[in-house]
Amino acid sequence: MIVNPFKPYTTSFIIVVLMLFVIHLLLQYSSEVNWTLLDYAVAGVFLLISSFGITFILQNKSSVISKSVVVSSVLLILILVWIELAVGIFGTAIAGQ
Repeated sequence: MIVNPFKPYTTSFIIVVLMLFVIHLLLQYSSEVNWTLLDYAVAGVFLLISSFGITFILQNKSSVISKSVVVSSVLLILILVWIELAVGIFGTAIAGQ
C-alpha cells in the first residue's frame, strides 16, 4: 500500500480554498464589505500558513497536551493578526495606520 505523505496538506489546501469560496459567495450578498484580489490573497496566505502549521503540529507532536497548546497558540495568532488587518485594533503599521 502506497501512503501519500502530502494527503493531510492536500486536505488542508482544499479546506482553505472552500473557505475562501464561501467567503466570496457570502460577500456577493453584502454591499458593506468590498474585498479585492489582494484581500483574498492575504486571507489565503494566512489561512494556508496556519492550516499547514496545524497539520504539521498534529503529525509531529506526540502529547495531546502539547498539541492542544501549540494549535491554540497558532489559532490565537491567526485571529489576532486577522483582527488587526481588519479593523486595526492595536494600531500597528500592518493595519495601515
